[in-house]
Amino acid sequence: MNRTKGVHYTSRKLSTRRATAIKCIMDSLPTLEELNRRRPEIYTTVECQVCQVGEKETQAHLASCSEQKSL
Repeated sequence: MNRTKGVHYTSRKLSTRRATAIKCIMDSLPTLEELNRRRPEIYTTVECQVCQVGEKETQAHLASCSEQKSL
């Protein structure tokens, strides 16, 4: 595997978590609401699949979702 320049993380899991956090901060995390807007034939629902409460999966909901924190 080629070495890349910049910061190296100790594990793929930690790298994925940090990338997700950065995307969330920058409002570029692909939520179901955004994916449904782009491809409604594929993403038929916008409700949060983690907590199953019936709320739309948005950036704000992901930050406050009780079930998301346990993951």
